[in-house]
Amino acid sequence: MEDVREWSLRAVLGGCLVGILLAIGNLYMGLKTGFWDSGNIAAAILGFGLVSAFRRRGSPAYTKLENTLTQTVAVALAGMPAVVGLEGAIPALTLNGERYSLGALLLWGVAIGLVGLLIALAVRKRLIVDENLPFPTGIATAEVITSLNRADTDGKSRGRVLVRGGAAAMLFVWFRDGRPSLLPGVTLARFSATATQLNIGVAWSPMLFGGGALVGPQIATSLLLGGFIAWGGAAPLLFAHRIVPTLEFSALLQWLLWPGVALMASSAAVAIAEQGRTFVRTAMDLRAEGATASRSPSGPRDLKRTLRWVVGGLALVSALVLSAQRLFQMPPLVTLLCIALTFLLGSVAARAAGETDMSPANALAQLGQGIFGAAAPGRWLGSVGVNAAVTGASAQTTQALWSLKTAHLIAPGDQGSLHRQVGGFLVGTVVGVCIVIPVYLLLTHVYGIGTAQLPAQSAVACKAMADLFAKGNAALPPHAKTAAAWAFASGLAVTLLGRGSGKLKAYLPSALAVGMGFITPFHFCAAIFLGAMLGGMAARFSKSKAELYAAPLAAGAIAGESLMGVLIAALIAAGILSI
Repeated sequence: MEDVREWSLRAVLGGCLVGILLAIGNLYMGLKTGFWDSGNIAAAILGFGLVSAFRRRGSPAYTKLENTLTQTVAVALAGMPAVVGLEGAIPALTLNGERYSLGALLLWGVAIGLVGLLIALAVRKRLIVDENLPFPTGIATAEVITSLNRADTDGKSRGRVLVRGGAAAMLFVWFRDGRPSLLPGVTLARFSATATQLNIGVAWSPMLFGGGALVGPQIATSLLLGGFIAWGGAAPLLFAHRIVPTLEFSALLQWLLWPGVALMASSAAVAIAEQGRTFVRTAMDLRAEGATASRSPSGPRDLKRTLRWVVGGLALVSALVLSAQRLFQMPPLVTLLCIALTFLLGSVAARAAGETDMSPANALAQLGQGIFGAAAPGRWLGSVGVNAAVTGASAQTTQALWSLKTAHLIAPGDQGSLHRQVGGFLVGTVVGVCIVIPVYLLLTHVYGIGTAQLPAQSAVACKAMADLFAKGNAALPPHAKTAAAWAFASGLAVTLLGRGSGKLKAYLPSALAVGMGFITPFHFCAAIFLGAMLGGMAARFSKSKAELYAAPLAAGAIAGESLMGVLIAALIAAGILSI
């Protein structure tokens, strides 16, 4: 008889340890590149390897249900940087010179995480059970867990590759940043002082190489194209014509962010338009859930359950109202309207993730920010608050549903397992908030925000949108409005052309990635491109081995550099090292 053990100390602790690793990696990578990953498959592999390595001889085998719970806890933790808003809204506040309390930030993180989880639970039955939407990441994770439970040697070796890749990355970064520089930068254009100042070269970064391998050639090439246009073409011209005073990254970014954000917005506009049918289906989902709830039989147990939900709901709304007031100066009524909008847009993200395996969280956040900006012009902080709420809840909703899809496939129809998975997500959410916020404060204290070390692309875009809604054209530097208009039109044309022809889509650049290239240092773009090319070469050399080991190796490189980056930042803050 199969062991059905699920909720165990080793499963929860394993999930917390793996999740902390992934969360730090997502935070560091998100602030450097604007990309992050939910890490479902990596969490399953790492959790299996970690628990198996420390399992005592004679102790019960690590079950599929335990591994599912481990990856659920880890995924909840891994997504906390995005859920709390540490890659977008919160650094945008810092860029604008705003101050906020640590207590309010902790309360906000837990509350918005619970909102996202509630949205996932509200639509779970309809999307996962009734309609059986694919949620491909959830299916792939279930297959990996099943394979590992069968003592698949390939699964175990992937875990070893991930750990060894992380250790090698940590050692590399220590000799790059922790000691006197033993690894000189690679500059491709030393013939030009301007090119050298603009970092026209390749960054020595295992994390960026790994990120390139994960995002793939099309996104990486688009990012490099944006870098060439912005830093190789526009930046020298802006300086030559005295539109910007210096070649410093921060000075150039004040101009380049506008065409960059316009390109990103064009991609978001198309994504939102394509979600038109999804909005209608979401309204039907919510209506169906409401009708089901109204037809449910009532009794003493149902009344007690309803009472608990009412009390819990009031406590959650109170936490959101209080934290939104402290962070974004949002009045209670505005916060309540924001919650309603967040619930709608988060539900849209849920269906989109189920049908396409992609979460349009950033596009929906820009839509929410636009709706608020049009309804309440001049309220800069409120605009950022709406962005934070929609991004955080949508990210939490989609990653919760991917995990719940995995659990549904591993233990179909098991309500007890569902409750334990929800408990695991709650543990990951609370632990994640307590971990990522101090790490974020440490990194930003040492390296700053919006700097060449931590460009914080999502934060720059969030601030730009808020500036535009609050100040209008006065927020734009000279000639930026024209450049942004051309960039938006070009991005719209390229995106629509790719949607109209499946054959062309593979060869056209991604407007979103090109836009990110405008606000990412060029040597970062080049490193991501190089990583994607190396991944492609590996796939050509041995497709089977690349499919097995490329993703774990890339994840290890990202985690290793992130952990060492945080350690070095701590040593700098303690005065042991100097920048």
